[in-house]
Amino acid sequence: PTRGSIVVTSRDNSSYRWSYGDDPEVGNLRGTARTLDSGAETLDLNCHNKVSPTMDNSEQHCVWGLASRSGWAVIDDTGAPLQREGWFHPSRNTTDISVFMHGLDYAGALKDYFIAAGPPALPPRYALGTMFTRWFNFDSESVKAIVED
Repeated sequence: PTRGSIVVTSRDNSSYRWSYGDDPEVGNLRGTARTLDSGAETLDLNCHNKVSPTMDNSEQHCVWGLASRSGWAVIDDTGAPLQREGWFHPSRNTTDISVFMHGLDYAGALKDYFIAAGPPALPPRYALGTMFTRWFNFDSESVKAIVED
């Protein structure tokens, strides 16, 4: 696509409008970078700037956030591997863009993202380790009961 060739306008508020090529920085409440450890000595979540003095932004996976004061946010997965026939394949000349037009309903943007992408992966409760507390003496049977719950 070329700049401005795709336009999305909110049905609820026509002032929320996105065109292909619009700069996501304006109003975006920022996203995340892959690392929050010493890999990025100074962490700047503006993906237009260099996130780390020692690593390229593509290595940090700098992404814009799902919430924006502009009323729209875009996830650009162009170039991400595709899953076909139970295996990952390289992306070939595809444009993969998701546009979230939630106005200022930030919770709604997150809710719809989880509907589209699925819930975040969490480890099973039993993998979180031993339970200790100073207020209650857990015996092995009560810990097993909590884990099985």
